[in-house]
Amino acid sequence: MQTVFLIFVSILISVFIAGAINGIRQRIRNNASPKTTYEVKILKIRDDKRFVHRGGGAYLYNWEFVVTYELLTSGKKKRQVVPMKYLDQITKGAVGTLTLQGTRYISFERHAKTGSIKTGDG
Repeated sequence: MQTVFLIFVSILISVFIAGAINGIRQRIRNNASPKTTYEVKILKIRDDKRFVHRGGGAYLYNWEFVVTYELLTSGKKKRQVVPMKYLDQITKGAVGTLTLQGTRYISFERHAKTGSIKTGDG
């Protein structure tokens, strides 16, 4: 019984460490990537609820939003995770300039007849 428990704990710790290493690797790749901009049309916005550990034994839901967009230059459809704090400015059907750094969302500047509305940190 004790052996099974130790194996289970070892697997659990290994999965946690592997996830942390993958997150660090992705952050390093994103930091090394250039910022790129795309002219896009927003096609769909979907919420993605994830259960995550936040230290001290607390578990929380992490809400991410996945935006599906179409590149206006090629018509190719892509998806991007967008932090919740920027979602209020991104609407279905909006056309604008999307800025990414690797897989990291930087900003979306919506084109409007009266000017442009910029969201994000960029």
